[in-house]
Amino acid sequence: MTLDDTSEIEVDALQGVRLAGEVTEIASSARISAQGTSDQKTGFEVKIGITDPAVSLRPGMTASADIVTDVHEDAVSVKIQYVAVRTLEQLGATEGADGDSKFQPDDEGFVQVVWVFSDGVAEARQVTTGIQGTDFIEILSGLDEGEQVVVGSYRAISRDLTDGAAVRVDNAGAVEG
Repeated sequence: MTLDDTSEIEVDALQGVRLAGEVTEIASSARISAQGTSDQKTGFEVKIGITDPAVSLRPGMTASADIVTDVHEDAVSVKIQYVAVRTLEQLGATEGADGDSKFQPDDEGFVQVVWVFSDGVAEARQVTTGIQGTDFIEILSGLDEGEQVVVGSYRAISRDLTDGAAVRVDNAGAVEG
């Protein structure tokens, strides 16, 4: 987050009204609340200036804001829950002495994959991810626009699905594991 990032503000008392704003100040030190408990939270105070105030806006009204830190137009993206993070062992792959595995783990031994529908089976495809929002994550490499991604429950995608597992396309066109 940087100064001048744009934001969209919703004021609780002004139903259906969305205001524009921009980041005007970011605290240089964190504020810690509930320290030493399971509810401990560390945050940095951010101030947002409203660039188009509504005439009915009053001091003390509660609001929430979404700050836009980056936008990539025309990006390939999938829902966040369809990207699984697994180890080579969990993928049923081994890394040969010459690195001949189709998966290349990161420094911590993990591989990000999406499951692609290919000839009636799920194919694990390693992906590189970019920015993400609340629902979607950008795919920088490993998946092409228009490919069918296998969808399913969190457990199915993150733990149970295996490379080569049979999958089916439901009536709505979704591929389910």
